Amino acid sequence: MRKLHAALAVGGFVSLAAGAAQAEDAPAPPVSIPRLNGFYVRGDVGGAIGDATKFHDTNPKAAIPILMPSTAESETGVSALVGGGVGYRFNSIFRGDLTLDYMPGFRANFAATGGTVSGLIFGSGNLDSTVGMANAYVQLDGLLPGSFGRFQPYVDGGVGFARNHLETLSINATPTNSLAGATKTNFAWGLGMGFAYPLSSNVSLDFGYRFLNLGPMETGTSAVGIGTHFGARAALSDDVTVHTFTAGLRWNFGPVNALAANAPNGTA
Repeated sequence: MRKLHAALAVGGFVSLAAGAAQAEDAPAPPVSIPRLNGFYVRGDVGGAIGDATKFHDTNPKAAIPILMPSTAESETGVSALVGGGVGYRFNSIFRGDLTLDYMPGFRANFAATGGTVSGLIFGSGNLDSTVGMANAYVQLDGLLPGSFGRFQPYVDGGVGFARNHLETLSINATPTNSLAGATKTNFAWGLGMGFAYPLSSNVSLDFGYRFLNLGPMETGTSAVGIGTHFGARAALSDDVTVHTFTAGLRWNFGPVNALAANAPNGTA
């Protein structure tokens, strides 16, 4: 009888162990994550941090140059950012969009690195930039299904234009001294990364970082009260580069294609 009980006990243990092993090997229940192919619209808010820049004379041989024989170091400060766009998601890996962003709050503060013919020592003026871009995205969650849970990381790049508007600059902290501003439209490009998190089957929260090269900003060609020179001046220019940080919403109008978070490559 004892042998029979022992045999039954061993048999029961083996059955339990086998059941546990099978449960361990069984795939976890799929987590449904919406993959939204088709058209979408987006809206973003955030901020931008400008890099240090350098002004120089665009025409050093002008009769009355502003900075020669010097240059001017400049800060552009920070700005709020607001933007929006429309895009299309082609599949779980690739999407693209057209965006328009506005950064109204930069301020160019510059100081000459040495003596200048014109007498300019330092100055400042407001700068705003409107940026239109055509962007392409690679979804890392589409390349590596199941690796990021419900998060949807991506890398991106874009090209387009930037309209940099520099207002009239005050010079040497003297109310009667000024240098005209100007508007210059340039080729622009950017590289970035970010991630989205689905809030519903059609709405995703998006956080992004991007480095943007907006091309040069430029002053006008007239000045008042700098040294003994008045009238026509050579413009100053410099490239503007910024780092943007945004949070936004994407609303997709396409059909929902649910993708399991633990699906192996090629199965979703």
